Amino acid sequence: MGEVWLSRRDDGLYEQLVAIKLIRVALSARALDAFAAERRILAQLEHPNIARLIDGGVAPDGRPYLVMEYFEGQPIDAAAATMPVDAKVKLLLKAADAVQFAHSRRVVHADIKPSNLLVDAQGRVKLLDFGIARLLDREGETSRAAAPMTPGFASPERQSGAPPSVSDDVFALGVVLRLVLGAGVDADLQAIVAKASAQEARYASVGALIADLERWRDRLPVSAQRDTLFYRARKFVQRHRAGAVVTLAAFLAVSAAGLVAQRNYLVAARERAEAQHRFDDARGIARYLLFEHMDRLERLPNSLKDRAEVANVAQHYLDRLSSAERAGPDVRLEAATGLWRLAQHQGGFNRPNLHLPAAAETNLQRAELIAADLTGAPARLLLANIRIERALIAASLDGDAGRAREILDSAKPLIAATAQRDPAIRSRWLLADAAVSIWRGDYARALAATADGLRLRRRARRAPPRCRRRHCWTCARKPPSTAASWTWRKACTGARWRCWRRRIVAGRISSCSIGWRGRAGISARP
Repeated sequence: MGEVWLSRRDDGLYEQLVAIKLIRVALSARALDAFAAERRILAQLEHPNIARLIDGGVAPDGRPYLVMEYFEGQPIDAAAATMPVDAKVKLLLKAADAVQFAHSRRVVHADIKPSNLLVDAQGRVKLLDFGIARLLDREGETSRAAAPMTPGFASPERQSGAPPSVSDDVFALGVVLRLVLGAGVDADLQAIVAKASAQEARYASVGALIADLERWRDRLPVSAQRDTLFYRARKFVQRHRAGAVVTLAAFLAVSAAGLVAQRNYLVAARERAEAQHRFDDARGIARYLLFEHMDRLERLPNSLKDRAEVANVAQHYLDRLSSAERAGPDVRLEAATGLWRLAQHQGGFNRPNLHLPAAAETNLQRAELIAADLTGAPARLLLANIRIERALIAASLDGDAGRAREILDSAKPLIAATAQRDPAIRSRWLLADAAVSIWRGDYARALAATADGLRLRRRARRAPPRCRRRHCWTCARKPPSTAASWTWRKACTGARWRCWRRRIVAGRISSCSIGWRGRAGISARP
């Protein structure tokens, strides 16, 4: 392409070394005008990484020449041979920035190669040899001979005869990039090199190439790679290695803790399910024993021993239900109801029982404590029934009629609150009031309460047998000296009354009906 001479100023003003480049071709008059215009533009390329054009002209033999800033250094590939990859990329960014600056002045280099990119001992980069550059907006085209190229660094378009362009400089920078980086670089740099030196779809500008190199330097995703979520996550980890390690360690710790917690939860859930299953079994067994099996045993003769065994089993299950920590309100209400029913079988008034008044009183007190701690109409109704039963036991078994009256009176407010839910509760309270009144000797009140209780059952014939028995029992306890309208003779005479009384006694086998059997003329044995 020409000759390069190292020259020194000889005018004595100051020392300066310059490089004079003589171009071999002789220019026509028109070409000389174009060369002069191009020289003026090249002189304006003031950039720290571009070798400055100092002067230019035409030699006496007609050859054009350029006076360039002298820069002593090595070709970029040789200078970067022992450098780490980061330092190599830093040098290439300086070179690319110089090319981008020239492009911004609408000047292309057209012959970028390692020998035109020198690096000095301080790591400074200089882009040389803009003498073959051309203006992009000038009329006319520089011929292939006037714009020489270097094989291996020229783009396919240049090799096919196309004039120099920005894309050619991008291609040449891609080839230099591959040569400087060498083998063994990461996938992002390989993708950048491949895109810069691609046959067709390369970077649209040197600025785009610089942007990707800067993204690689900052460990950001590069446009040359396919954009995926995994790729972005990998680049994020590369940028924040320490934080990622800490986060990963924390994640693994939390995951391990979560797995342990999940395992413990599953084990606990299985144990809870098994415990709940056993708990439900206990509820079902207690309900069956007290509400079905015990009632059937009451109707059988000579069943005292069997009923005692059933009561012991039921007591065991009810103790578990009433003391269970996980028991909800429904279970506690059910346990209190079971204790009440068990107390009736242990020492209930006017019914077959196991003659265990102390156990009955204890269970009633426990049931009362549970029911008093609950809310809702069912709990209040149960509390009323418990107090009625306690009053009857206190009067009949303990002989403490005064205490029985206090307990019964404490149930009266509950009767008013629950009568709408269970209309029979008031009749039960009245019949209990009649029994307590008899133990206190208040027979008139007893008869009145019995009559009111039976009236609430609409008619005595439609009342349950227990109510009718209690009415007969009340009439039998009344002495002849009280209330002439209610005498034993009037209560116990008449064929209709005797027939009704006989049916009551015959339908119940219990110790309290033996006396009635004798009075009614019925055999003591069924």
